[in-house]
Amino acid sequence: MSSGFLALNYRNGSPFVLRYVNGTTVQVGNVFGGPAETSSGSTEEITANRVCQFKGSNDLYAHQRGTIHQYNSGTGNWTGIHTIGTPNTATRHLGPYVLHINNQPTMVAISPDGTSYQAATSTDGSSWVNASAVNIPGAGGGYFYSPIVWRNQIYWLNSGDAFLYAYDPVANTYQQTLATGALDSRTMYATAIFNDRFFLLGLDAGSQSRTLAEFTGSSIVTAVNAFNGVLSSQTNNLTKDCLFTDGDDLYAVFYDTPTGGSVESAGGVNCWQFDGALSPTDLTTTVIPTSIRSGQGTGSGTKRGTRIRALIDAEANPGSTPDIFLYISQAGGGPGNSWSVYEWNGDAALIGNSGAANDIGGDVSHALNFEATGNGKRFWTEDELDISIELLTPVLGAEEISFRLYSPSGTETVKVSFFFDTDGETSNTLCTLQNASAGTIVSNEITGLTANNGATLYTVEWDAPTDGLSQGQRTQLTGLISL
Repeated sequence: MSSGFLALNYRNGSPFVLRYVNGTTVQVGNVFGGPAETSSGSTEEITANRVCQFKGSNDLYAHQRGTIHQYNSGTGNWTGIHTIGTPNTATRHLGPYVLHINNQPTMVAISPDGTSYQAATSTDGSSWVNASAVNIPGAGGGYFYSPIVWRNQIYWLNSGDAFLYAYDPVANTYQQTLATGALDSRTMYATAIFNDRFFLLGLDAGSQSRTLAEFTGSSIVTAVNAFNGVLSSQTNNLTKDCLFTDGDDLYAVFYDTPTGGSVESAGGVNCWQFDGALSPTDLTTTVIPTSIRSGQGTGSGTKRGTRIRALIDAEANPGSTPDIFLYISQAGGGPGNSWSVYEWNGDAALIGNSGAANDIGGDVSHALNFEATGNGKRFWTEDELDISIELLTPVLGAEEISFRLYSPSGTETVKVSFFFDTDGETSNTLCTLQNASAGTIVSNEITGLTANNGATLYTVEWDAPTDGLSQGQRTQLTGLISL
């Protein structure tokens, strides 16, 4: 069973926030005022992050139609507190994501402003600042696909053109990267960070066969071409695929027709594995149950409705390999169609409960937080303990971590530890700690701290060199709080 994570109903009637556990949902707070967002291309759209927890235990923020809403756990009410750009009923909005500006964790959300896009930022959740609107040629008519945070920038693919987009919140600038040559970025709908490398899953424009591509920071190049044969007559917008990593290997899960088949042929779900050297292995018959790996309907309409996404549940096993769940639907992108949720059981066993779905529910039209990193705290339980890393500051021979602690009563005595990662994946390596401002360090865990709802700014030094890091090396840091 997955940890509870946040989602937004933004298209089907008045908007509201939900908490998902596998496919089972519970509404969080009241229904927002104002109309739902509309979509003229429900078969094209795919969900992206719209809700996150930021700092306090119950400090939730949702982004709908260009308005940031804040949750009051005492009343159960959501209140609109800030408007970005021009309020727009189109479903072309992103965030809040949590990135770092001047070393401070900062929420970043993006919305249309006429023919341009505008970002808004907040370091405390209460005060928001709109950045200058920036024009993105060609982007206004499409939908966001597979947004991901990499090296403190937000990236996404767009259905309206062949570009990979990036937004830099520090410089307030956008970048467009065009997939050229044999690659066709109009068919790329899956992204993942693996070993600090940015990968995309798509098609070869000539052979129409599945291809693994890599974004180098300035261009998109072929990493593994035609790894599963030919997918004839395939065009853009037909499938929404999945890339994820378990920390050791990269996996591609996607809907495909048989080799040599036409776009109208019956197909099913496939799975391929790539090791650190990107050598491909077909795992389809090993991990995908017969019920969904073949004979899954004909016609482009069926394939346009296919959605496959991975939930990386880092909450479940701090300091170890996260639990992973695959959310699969072949029913279509409009409201009223459910997810089938399968737990990933490794590369040698069928997904789910011996191939059966662990749960069925939710709605494919909800905006779910499938992004593995950068989207704030997507896993949330009301009145849970919480830790907020406020600042990371270089000091002599170490990095000083400044943090605040939160709890239901504001008086709980807690323990705190920190984990890091250098690959842009899940943070699961324990930090070596020294010189805590309060409490006692026992086996790199600080004990005896009071979770006083942010009243105290605690500090501790992270002995990064002892953990094998060099000065200035890029890392991803998370905190763990427990009783």
